[in-house]
Amino acid sequence: MMPMTTESVAISLGIIQAGAVVVGIADSFRPKEIATRLRLAKAVAVFTQDVMVRGGKVLPLYAQVIEADAPRAIVLSATGDRSLTLRDGDGAWDDFLGAR
Repeated sequence: MMPMTTESVAISLGIIQAGAVVVGIADSFRPKEIATRLRLAKAVAVFTQDVMVRGGKVLPLYAQVIEADAPRAIVLSATGDRSLTLRDGDGAWDDFLGAR
């Protein structure tokens, strides 16, 4: 659940390079729909963004991932704000990259 950004393209290509499957989930999906898609895909991890701003509205992407009881999430910050509290087991994008 991410907008089309440089990072999302790199993530998708990295997943494919690793021999795994990329499953896109629309930001319009509600948590129940997200949970169903993740279960059917047998997802082991999720890459998402904390929020996405579209049309002046803030869409809480990470909050929807949590509500869907998704597996481990790697979370990118849309604003660069690292104060977001993550669930146990989830990680920030910068930490995933090895904290530059």
